[in-house]
Amino acid sequence: MVIRIRNRTLQCLLDTGAVSSVISLSLARQLRLKIQAPASEDYLVAASGERLKIIGNVDINLQVRGLTIPHVFTVIEGLYPNLLVGTDFLTANQAVINCHNHTVTFYDGLIVLPLQNFQNCYNCATLKATTCIPAYSEAIIPVLVPSGFPGDEIILEPLRNVSHPVLISGSLSSVSKGIAYMKVLNCHPHSVILKRRTKMASILFPNNISAIQELKEPINKPIIVPQSPPDAEILENS
Repeated sequence: MVIRIRNRTLQCLLDTGAVSSVISLSLARQLRLKIQAPASEDYLVAASGERLKIIGNVDINLQVRGLTIPHVFTVIEGLYPNLLVGTDFLTANQAVINCHNHTVTFYDGLIVLPLQNFQNCYNCATLKATTCIPAYSEAIIPVLVPSGFPGDEIILEPLRNVSHPVLISGSLSSVSKGIAYMKVLNCHPHSVILKRRTKMASILFPNNISAIQELKEPINKPIIVPQSPPDAEILENS
């Protein structure tokens, strides 16, 4: 699910098999969180059976749909993903995970969030270079495709629940040397700068699409007659 910490939008992983909510040491430093010494010498165990080194604890105010939820997270060195919400957080905030409609609710339905696939630079198309999109214009921009994705054609879909300053169009693109292309639209009255390595789209393969319908232009198109400017004589008499 998507949350905000210190005005930064982050994606956290809901893990019903984790008894504690944890954050990586690198992310805690990036957010400039005050790390407190651990209360005991207890340790956590990963799903692989590996012991996780506990650095300390941090108090974090999570912003979820405008509601601030405080919680204590355990700081782990070398953690991936960087932010993981465990059963301690889910139980304390009355979370209910609905697998049918892919949502999680808090406080008896007060907050409803959609569940989504975990998105990072290894499964998303990212912006190849910092790009400036002029006001009220559209552009075709190059994006990087992770090296683990084979094939010479991909489908790029806008990321769900991720806000961008531009509108992103779903597209079918060829891939050459790890680079694909997608179309964006800046509908603002000012220029927009997209930073390099920004996650722009999720990746699908054409064989994941069950059917594609051909786009047909309407036969009876509206005829637009351009209006000529009025004569100078008419303007003077008006």
